[in-house]
Amino acid sequence: MVRVKITTVQDRQQCEALCQNMLDHVLFATDFSDHAHHAFKTVEELARHGVKRITLMTSRTQAAIKRHLEQRLAEFNEIDSKRLDRLKADLMHGGPPDVRCEITYGSPVSEILKRRGKTLRR
Repeated sequence: MVRVKITTVQDRQQCEALCQNMLDHVLFATDFSDHAHHAFKTVEELARHGVKRITLMTSRTQAAIKRHLEQRLAEFNEIDSKRLDRLKADLMHGGPPDVRCEITYGSPVSEILKRRGKTLRR
């Protein structure tokens, strides 16, 4: 997520980044889909260009887990931890010095926005 301000200059709209330190921290939320794999290539590119910290995150919807899979939660946590660790290893080859992994529970959108809020309050 990048916050921008849209301004008009000589009857043309343009975007201004509101964050002066965009490469300080990148949050990459993944569901391990093909689309996420493709997006990860951009994260790898950012890592090669000076990102200081990357957080790799996956989120599970609590309602779905409680209804159907709560008894297998430890198993799914282990699987996803290994997936995140593989992504982390890929980034550590010449990437940022600080890569963190998180598995969250709740609405993926809410969890992403919570982390965005933490980053903005620094």
